[in-house]
Amino acid sequence: MTDVAHFSAKASLCLSAATPTAHLAAPVLAQHLGISRQAALRLIGSAPCVIASALDPQPAQRLLSILSSLGLRVRLVQQDGTTSRVDLSVQLSVW
Repeated sequence: MTDVAHFSAKASLCLSAATPTAHLAAPVLAQHLGISRQAALRLIGSAPCVIASALDPQPAQRLLSILSSLGLRVRLVQQDGTTSRVDLSVQLSVW
């Protein structure tokens, strides 16, 4: 599940785990972060890790969505260390 948050402050993009197809995200990661493809592959291979920090909210959300769709397990963490809240409510079905 993609962790979607609405941050107003800078955020870090954290890689929790990579999947067998995660290497497909290397060119996208390299382009968005302005790093080489090899550096992007090293980042992906060192999961869990912080991929990027001090990202503005909109680019961070965009990169989160793209990387998630390519098979990476990523989440955003605000600079103050908080993550987004997740709705854990359960709705009972009516019988």
